[in-house]
Amino acid sequence: MNRTVVAALAVLLALLAPAMAAAQTGTPGAGNEIDWGFRDTFRNYVHAGNGTPPIATSNGAICAANPNAAKGGCDPAGEFKWLPIGGDWDLLGNGTVAGQGVLAFSYPAHNFSLKLEDPWLIVSGNTIGGGGTVTVRAGLKLKSTQPGTPSNTVRVNVGTFPLTQYTPGMNTTSWRTGTGQLTQEASQAMGGGFLQPGEALDPITVTVPSSIAAPPATEPVPVADPDPPAPPDPGPQDPGPQQPAPQQPVPPTSSGNDGGASTPPPPATSASYGAATITPTSASQRALKKAGIKVAAKKPASATSKRWTFPVTGGSVGSSARIDHAGSLKLTTKVKKKTRTVTLSNLRVTLGKKSGVSAVIAGKHQSVFAVTVAPKRMALSSAAPSAALSGGKVAFTKAGAKAIAKKLGLKKLPVSSLGTLAVMAKLQGAPPATTPTAPNAEGPVSQPITDEPPVATRPAGAVDVTSATVTWHVRESWIRYIASGEGTKASAGATAHPARKGEGTDVPLAYEFDYGFANGWYAPDTGNAALSTGGAVNFSYKDHGIDLDTKNAEVELNGGSSRVIMRFAGRGNTDPGDKRAVLVDLQLDQAKGKTTSPDGKTITYTEIPGTIPQGGSSSVFAGFYMPGDPFGAFTVTVRLA
Repeated sequence: MNRTVVAALAVLLALLAPAMAAAQTGTPGAGNEIDWGFRDTFRNYVHAGNGTPPIATSNGAICAANPNAAKGGCDPAGEFKWLPIGGDWDLLGNGTVAGQGVLAFSYPAHNFSLKLEDPWLIVSGNTIGGGGTVTVRAGLKLKSTQPGTPSNTVRVNVGTFPLTQYTPGMNTTSWRTGTGQLTQEASQAMGGGFLQPGEALDPITVTVPSSIAAPPATEPVPVADPDPPAPPDPGPQDPGPQQPAPQQPVPPTSSGNDGGASTPPPPATSASYGAATITPTSASQRALKKAGIKVAAKKPASATSKRWTFPVTGGSVGSSARIDHAGSLKLTTKVKKKTRTVTLSNLRVTLGKKSGVSAVIAGKHQSVFAVTVAPKRMALSSAAPSAALSGGKVAFTKAGAKAIAKKLGLKKLPVSSLGTLAVMAKLQGAPPATTPTAPNAEGPVSQPITDEPPVATRPAGAVDVTSATVTWHVRESWIRYIASGEGTKASAGATAHPARKGEGTDVPLAYEFDYGFANGWYAPDTGNAALSTGGAVNFSYKDHGIDLDTKNAEVELNGGSSRVIMRFAGRGNTDPGDKRAVLVDLQLDQAKGKTTSPDGKTITYTEIPGTIPQGGSSSVFAGFYMPGDPFGAFTVTVRLA
């Protein structure tokens, strides 16, 4: 007997079963549920925010309780189920299943709340030979406080899904779908910025009693939620001195977009948002457990045995994407009764021709995971800017596996292939690359400098430097951002180069600054040198709380330990305390060029790349950049007697 006949008999038996035609009430349960969580990466992104709770269900929808009791609400990695209240379908399974319930997302710091209500599933095109499409219609309520993105209450086609399985039966009937795609009308209803048309939606599983009642005659019409009541008028009061409130920096994108409805709504406390999620395979989970390796995360990242999630803090997108993430991953095991741990911090995802994940391990930034990506599963947009990935295959790199195994005291890791990577990142452009430490913080705040670096020790045999030129080529995106405020100002012996047009703007700006030479030494036997300069460059964007002085550059040329130290002072959110700190680590071996005059008396290094040092992202540049982020370059000329 072939499958077609068996299926037909099963349908016939279902039709001959007693028809109770019972309307469903209460909560979903075995044999009567619509299992669908909308989109996993969107849940992870919202869960990383400051909603109270970030994710919740009601009115017939249920979820697994959040293991993070402080956040409350739903577990973003758990199941989400809706209550079927009626259905009507033909012998082939084509028809309608009506669902009831509310799935609510809340992220006040990013200016929105979103509700999905009462999903109805319309099955069409299914034949005896298979195929078919499931369309999900649902109420969608967007409450937006972001200028340019209006609130919205509509009922729309949310997504379309391929039907992969239809199973009729005497007691229950079920449908399964593959991964769906967001519709254009749903994307537009959400402001056009959260998710783009065609982005992946979680698969759906529906199981209902075969005798379920017919669905309601008409679909429910969503009703806009009322705005919260205005606070009572306290009456006339003396307002006192008025000053503009500092705001979170949200630099313009390279396309000059003003944050209208066609772009992602700029978050209130971070210029970028989203999450990367690594999902270990069942085999990987078992292997790690068997080896006694436990996985944990430092907030705002989260980790269970089944899923590791890291919120997006910043990055850039062009032909490839670089995405930085907050939090860290901690692996722990016991070897000979001694606890061994390794921490992976400052995670960075790279997407492009060569994709991977890097992290800092024991103070060294290195590649940890290689990611194999099918082109159709990756989408990069420099215009938005945004990056998305689903189903990237993750495996340890040789160097990453070796470094982790060494810290854990193991000969090798128990797994090489780990699982899959999904990414959803909306990037509002540099410079912000980390989020403030507290929700609703009024912009990034520089922390006081508590540990000033020592002055370089002059070695025996060093000779005096008679003159020198120190030119700082500042990171261009930072200059363009600051130019939206008061801009830059050189003083006290520092001078600005002539303004020029840079990438992403037709407005001429000064991107280079010279600091006046004070004194220095040079060691002929090693080529090491130390230079002290005078002068100051101020970066000011007072409406965004920024008024920072960078003074008296000290350049240390010392192989892999080369660096530039500045004295930092400021006002507003950027007041490190008028103390010295490392501005950048210099990558001396990556300088564009090195020249020495025929008499050996003049040595020039051209455009030595500078990167934010360890600790810099938690002090002077808190809320702006991550360790290892590029921050311009220095050209240094040393002249000897």
